[in-house]
Amino acid sequence: MIDPVKIQADIDSYYASQTKLYPCKSNRPSDMGFPCTRKRVYEFTNWQDKIKDPKSQPRMSDGKIHEMAVIDILQKAGYQISSHDTPFHTDRTALAKYNISGRIDGKIVDKDDRTKEYPVEIKAISPYAWADMKQVSDMKFSDAWWERGYYVQIQIYLLMTETEKGFFILKDKVSGQLKFLETPLDYEFCEKILKETEEVNQHVANKTLPDKVNDPGICPRCPFVHICMPDYATAGIEFIEDRVLLEKIRRYEELKGSMSEYNALDKMLKDQLKEKQMSIGEFLITGKWVERKEMPAQPATKYWAKKIQRIDKTGAAVSPGDGTEKVSF
Repeated sequence: MIDPVKIQADIDSYYASQTKLYPCKSNRPSDMGFPCTRKRVYEFTNWQDKIKDPKSQPRMSDGKIHEMAVIDILQKAGYQISSHDTPFHTDRTALAKYNISGRIDGKIVDKDDRTKEYPVEIKAISPYAWADMKQVSDMKFSDAWWERGYYVQIQIYLLMTETEKGFFILKDKVSGQLKFLETPLDYEFCEKILKETEEVNQHVANKTLPDKVNDPGICPRCPFVHICMPDYATAGIEFIEDRVLLEKIRRYEELKGSMSEYNALDKMLKDQLKEKQMSIGEFLITGKWVERKEMPAQPATKYWAKKIQRIDKTGAAVSPGDGTEKVSF
């Protein structure tokens, strides 16, 4: 008998068995972008206290599936991917003192010159994040710290491999579309990250802790929040990732701040555009008189209904909208 509840329980049990804690012995590029030095120190000193995230293993498994799918389509398109999932460590390099280790997704080989190959970082992301990422600076300066962390990750890989540039390969999780962002090695940025890493190593060696960040946008996601105890109350607060809702809230706040200006302009334009049929700049202004019938407790009136259309260089309307405003008297 197939029992959906039992199937889900067995899957959850499998994921739980794969979620294990191990001592941290080096700085990992995937973690070096986390915006809290204290958390990075805890990875070394309190690894056994780390909260197991039940969603992490399914997320990682799904990411690996997307990664292999991207590599497969690249190979079918005629591109060779070398060094896939190859581990590296700085112990025998000029960067040895920073104690960094990780695994690179791979290197894409230049079709025209097979002696050249460039590190790639493959990320499967939401459609909204995928649409937002038009150039690598969108990731470097993203409002989302985990997206900024992607930039840290590839920069460390470029530095470790002594490569002048690499590529992000971004996959839209829904449509399957791919996007390639060329990423040059950013020495100045890498110096900043290495300085932070040196600070982490010093705290670990001295058995000290850096200050807390006390950021409600970061701390609740930290697997050491229960031992760090940030200095603010988080009880009852739900932290979600919803780009569509976030953009609506941002736009709402922008418009709220300009309401007084909008109302003042609206009042002025009602008089200036009454009985006007004209073209001005990129706008076509038209309108007509509309009679409003008498209703209970409301006398008959008429108003000028204006319509504003944005026009392109050929004179065609490109945003007709409704744009109707009523000027009553």
